[in-house]
Amino acid sequence: MRISNNYLMNKGNLFILSLILFFILGCFPSKSNQTNPPNYKINLRWSPSFTEETKERAEIGLQWNLSYLGAMLPKGSFERAIEWKNDHIFTLDLSEVGFTDKALSIWAKLLPPMKASEEYSKMGGIDLGRFYLLTFNSSWHYYALTDVSPNFEEFKNKYEFEDAIDFFKNESGVAKGSRKVYQAKDTSSLDKMGYFAIEGTGDLQKGNFIPKDYEVFDFMPNGQPRFAIYDEQGQLKAAANPALGKAGKPSKCMWCHESSIQLSFKQKKTQKLLDFNVDVKKRRANLLRHQKKIETSIFYDSLAHHRNGEFPFGSFMESNIEHMANEFQLDTTKIKEFIKDLPTHTTLHFPEFNPYYDRKDIDDLQPYKALQVPSHMWESSSYEPNFLNGVH
Repeated sequence: MRISNNYLMNKGNLFILSLILFFILGCFPSKSNQTNPPNYKINLRWSPSFTEETKERAEIGLQWNLSYLGAMLPKGSFERAIEWKNDHIFTLDLSEVGFTDKALSIWAKLLPPMKASEEYSKMGGIDLGRFYLLTFNSSWHYYALTDVSPNFEEFKNKYEFEDAIDFFKNESGVAKGSRKVYQAKDTSSLDKMGYFAIEGTGDLQKGNFIPKDYEVFDFMPNGQPRFAIYDEQGQLKAAANPALGKAGKPSKCMWCHESSIQLSFKQKKTQKLLDFNVDVKKRRANLLRHQKKIETSIFYDSLAHHRNGEFPFGSFMESNIEHMANEFQLDTTKIKEFIKDLPTHTTLHFPEFNPYYDRKDIDDLQPYKALQVPSHMWESSSYEPNFLNGVH
């Protein structure tokens, strides 16, 4: 059978055309195969606890908490990142407030469980206090967002330290026994300033001290201290051992330090403690000069602003009737009936909220299922969420 040259040429052209189309389509995948970019927006519910707790104070507090987690917050960025939907719910765009790409990749893992909760779908957002508890007050999430050193050895090798200051039993306001404190030699820039303390068993004066916990902090580019706690093997742990001292979780470190370097708060001070405080005051003044040079909306010399950051998670874990009414959207008559036999307590930290009801006692009052928060906002907790490892 004879095949014409034209037929062979046409068949060859079709084959070549098919190859060209195959490569073109391979370079431009269909829309159905393309993945959507990460969504860094989340709806948050503000639940005030007293009349003077205004939107402005809530916004200032949120800026501080985002700053604790590493957000640079250049001036004007927060205003672009937040949009109020009504008097109690607003949208926050975390991609607008100056987080690093690495931090945003962590947010991309933390936000979906929050948005998938029944609370979020039923109430239109997650409570602002719960949001803080699941980020700033959750040690594993805090470590990931702030990019702490993965082990103590790496942290220690980043800085040069002066000789240790030994605090014997009853000299430290943190440790129950002996404590060793190391301070940076060079304070000329934020990235050279590292500090750490060692707590352990035994007695420094008797020469049988054994290190057990390493409590460290350095400073992030936004000027905030970044805290971490390591065990005796130098691995990260969620909180310091309460048998050794009062250090608690990284969130408690921030509560005490207030974005600075902590002075000794022992009432009766030896000459050693007096000298220590003189040195720390110089370091604090130097730190504040560094912090004021940073282009950020945070006012580092305003302790009033700093305190606003503590209200949402403090009033969430220890709530009053007004907070419960706003958070659960319930009538106060129903709330009063529920809590009538519950124990109450007061506190010096937030006298505005008194009397308090513990979160564990009012969980059954909430009309929705919600993500479990750490069992304590500052201290070692029996439960610590870790969405990065599937714990929620």
